Amino acid sequence: MSKVLIWIMRHAPGVVSKTERSSRNIIILRHDVDNSRDTTFLNFEREHRVPATWALLLDRNLRFWLRNLKGDNDREIAYHYPSNRVSLDHYLARMARRVPISVDLHEENRSRQFRFPNLPLMARTARRLGVPTRTLHRHYSFVRYPILIEQLDDCSRRGLIEASASLFQATVLWGRSRSANGASHGYTHPEGIPGSSMWWPFRCHNPAMNESTSYLEFPVFQEPTADVLWKLFSSRTPMVSQRLVVVSLHPAHANSATFRHEGQIETLREIFAMREDLNLEFYSLGGFLVVCV
Repeated sequence: MSKVLIWIMRHAPGVVSKTERSSRNIIILRHDVDNSRDTTFLNFEREHRVPATWALLLDRNLRFWLRNLKGDNDREIAYHYPSNRVSLDHYLARMARRVPISVDLHEENRSRQFRFPNLPLMARTARRLGVPTRTLHRHYSFVRYPILIEQLDDCSRRGLIEASASLFQATVLWGRSRSANGASHGYTHPEGIPGSSMWWPFRCHNPAMNESTSYLEFPVFQEPTADVLWKLFSSRTPMVSQRLVVVSLHPAHANSATFRHEGQIETLREIFAMREDLNLEFYSLGGFLVVCV
């Protein structure tokens, strides 16, 4: 894995000095709305004053979510950028017609057909449509390396973003630096693990610039159970007195039996119920950047 990503295990300036309290446990709730309009998570979080990040696609549901989230300081609105086969022209054309994007991703054609869009241009488009881009969140299962790192860093150097949550479980497509299309090979990382082995923000290595990125990358744990989070937060190792986990819960699964019979709203309730026993602090990703970095 060291040949693909260099994990710079270096805290951002200011993080350590502002998180000296031992046993500090931080949860950043992230909700990828995708094609859902389910507001169950939103209603629960407002009732209990729990902050969260809501990652929005530029699709037919965009106005619905902007209308429901704007003006709420505990809700960070963020851009949920696509990582699958979408050309920028196709993306914007379908946006103009206000219809959802359809993507052909047959298994045998993924590497051949995959095309990574111009992320800085898409981030500027998101801003024009009313979606802040302080933090970017990957949608779908592809990490195009190294162009993803280069384009995220380009967004940061242009003042478009401060942080990203992109390097969780993915199909990694390896290609030449700054190559927009095609891939020499691809594989899944991490294999069989629905998250990441790192639980603190870090900086990647930008091959094009041969230096650390100017933005922070946050690992993401997709749809975990409350029991797993309990074990993660309650375990301690020397030299690591804090834990920070970005927990992704999709509104589409809030009331469905995709992960559990009662729906993932029960998982959110269980996580919230652990707050006193585990000394949990809840932030949106943007809120964490303001308070702790």
